[in-house]
Amino acid sequence: AHNGTTFDCRVLINSLSKTNLLTRFSNVCSGFIDTKYVARKQLPERKKFDQESLVKDVLEKTYNAHNAVDDTDNLRLLMEKIADISVLKQHSFDIKYVTGSMSYNDREKRNFPSFSCIVEKKGLTRCGAKSLAGHGLTLNHVKMAFQRNKEEGLSALFKACGFSRLNALISKLRTSLRAQNLNVALSKSHFRDKP
Repeated sequence: AHNGTTFDCRVLINSLSKTNLLTRFSNVCSGFIDTKYVARKQLPERKKFDQESLVKDVLEKTYNAHNAVDDTDNLRLLMEKIADISVLKQHSFDIKYVTGSMSYNDREKRNFPSFSCIVEKKGLTRCGAKSLAGHGLTLNHVKMAFQRNKEEGLSALFKACGFSRLNALISKLRTSLRAQNLNVALSKSHFRDKP
């Protein structure tokens, strides 16, 4: 699907989950390819990567983009023209990637509000707070870890959550701790989680 990573695949997986068909689908579909990323890699000089523009410029034709069959047929023709199988494989991903990404986004949406007060006070960047929230943490988790064992407590918490860039995260947080005197605020429970 074109732009499938952020839209089509999520809609499909969500619908399959709601109708209890995801397991059955997983037995016949090994994964997906986001053709928008393929086009970006194969045609780096382009500015526009929407499917209609690509078909018009590369295949030199127009089609009814609101017709699923025309849309699919033209996407296949486009990919046959600009990419070989090895390039397509590089941009493939499995169903677990989509479900994992959806779960991450759900956790981020649910947990991020707990960090809003600390983000507003510039004690943590919005991006850092979203990352912590997506990994399943709330401000309360961070406060408890910090109160137990300061920076080592935070390090242990982040390791347990599987942060791949642990040193960078601890370094940024340590800088925030010094710059914003966040350690005093956290230890005094100055910030409260929002429900």
